[in-house]
Amino acid sequence: MTNHTPGPWWTAPEWPNCVFSLERHATPMIECNYARGDAEDIANARLIAAAPELLAALENLHDACERWNQEDPVLKSAREAITKARGGE
Repeated sequence: MTNHTPGPWWTAPEWPNCVFSLERHATPMIECNYARGDAEDIANARLIAAAPELLAALENLHDACERWNQEDPVLKSAREAITKARGGE
């Protein structure tokens, strides 16, 4: 798997259903459906834009909690989500 585009990612008020990054600031990173731009598209774009920060926060939280209990089912779930986000199964 190739690495994802580095964050930060964001949406813009004039294109709230598109996600932009520093590397691709003039071109949206994801396909935008300009015709729709409904509440669901906008919510999806916000979630996608937060993905790099969410992944980093989950990795930090996982690492901090793993020191106490490596068998916790919540940590197992976090490990699985991190693996999936990083391209594993």
